[in-house]
Amino acid sequence: MSEYRIKSGQSLYDVSIQLYGDTSHVLDILTLNPTLTTNSNLEANTLINYDKQNTTLTNYLNTNTLNLATTEPRTVAGEDYGDDYGPDYG
Repeated sequence: MSEYRIKSGQSLYDVSIQLYGDTSHVLDILTLNPTLTTNSNLEANTLINYDKQNTTLTNYLNTNTLNLATTEPRTVAGEDYGDDYGPDYG
């Protein structure tokens, strides 16, 4: 059994892909971590247990220090994005 620290913006599906290489292990994660809920927004820095998997995708994500986090909006550093679609939009 291994431990994983949830990153900001990760959903259960993100964590399943991060740790197992696909989304089919969401129930495994919930079974190993009964305090988690099916809420798609997990709390950052929560430690969870999982059965370590070595797949092409998990190895790639770990080797390149990539973390899937799809529940928060992302912006480009230094850019300012707003909701206004005024006449200059286009």
